[in-house]
Parts: sequence; C-alpha cells; structure tokens
Amino acid sequence: MYEVDYSSLETLEARMAELGHGSGHVIDGVLHGEGANLIKRAIPGLINPSGRRWSGKAASIAGKPSAGGRLSQDDASLQVTVAARGRIGYLYFPDDGTNTRNHVGDQQFMLRGAEDRQSDIIDRCITGLVDGFNQ
Repeated sequence: MYEVDYSSLETLEARMAELGHGSGHVIDGVLHGEGANLIKRAIPGLINPSGRRWSGKAASIAGKPSAGGRLSQDDASLQVTVAARGRIGYLYFPDDGTNTRNHVGDQQFMLRGAEDRQSDIIDRCITGLVDGFNQ
C-alpha cells in the first residue's frame, strides 16, 4: 500500500495561488528538469539485481544506478511521466517488476520512485515559487 503526503501539497497549492498564473511555468521547470532527474535516480535503487547468469553473459545489472539509463520522460503541463523504454536488465515489464520466468510483478518501481522523491520535488517547487514571488 502506497500513501501520498498531502500536507506539503497544500503548502504548494497556497504558494501557487499567491503567485498566480506564472506559477505553472515555475512548476513545469522544476518537474521537467530537477524533478524528473530525481525520480530517474530513485528508481534503479528499488530494483533488485537478479544475480542470474547465462552462458556468455554477466549477471543481470538491473538495480544498479547505470540501469536507469533506459528511463525516459514525457513532459506535459504541470506533470512529468517517467517510463522505461524497453526492458531494464532482466525485467521485461520494469514498472510492474515482472520477467518472463518468475512473474513476481506488482512492484510499481516507477510509482515508488516518484513517491520516494515527492517531498524533495515539492520543496524545490515551493522554493522556485518563493523565488518567483520575491522577484
């Protein structure tokens, strides 16, 4: 079960209301830049290496920081979507956490990575809004 901490979201919403229409551009800047990068760095740490070895291949590296290189982002207004393009190491469906052999699944690596960095991203959004409000 995953939970979202809404207390910091209320602070963010109040700061956006104070700044007005320009707040969307500030939020987009944070989400599309630092925010997406924070999420992309959080996800590989949640994926455990399988340790499986095949003839002529090294053990699966999913879960190592370098495995996050296959994560991409899609930017939209007031949102960013981080997704895996193709498989990551042994995971054929990285967000779900399944492979074709064990089918463990329902790991929700992308969601958990975003949730782990939620407060950092909101703090950066609030900082950006405060800086924008003071200009």
